[in-house]
Amino acid sequence: SGPRVVFLPAGSYRITRTLRMAELLGVGLIGEDPATTRLVWDGPAAGIMLEVAGMAYSRINRLAFDGRRRASV
Repeated sequence: SGPRVVFLPAGSYRITRTLRMAELLGVGLIGEDPATTRLVWDGPAAGIMLEVAGMAYSRINRLAFDGRRRASV
């Protein structure tokens, strides 16, 4: 099978808990355009928007991460 891709069209996507990508090979999380495709944090203060572990041959691209000055780095 080929690469697996999650494509996010233009828009703002509200997230309230950590997105986790772990133990993955050959996956993509791709937005339409970083100027128009945003992940917006609406979880607890100092929360983590994205956790990545054990990934290879994968990419996260063309997204804007808006932590709203509340998400942790």
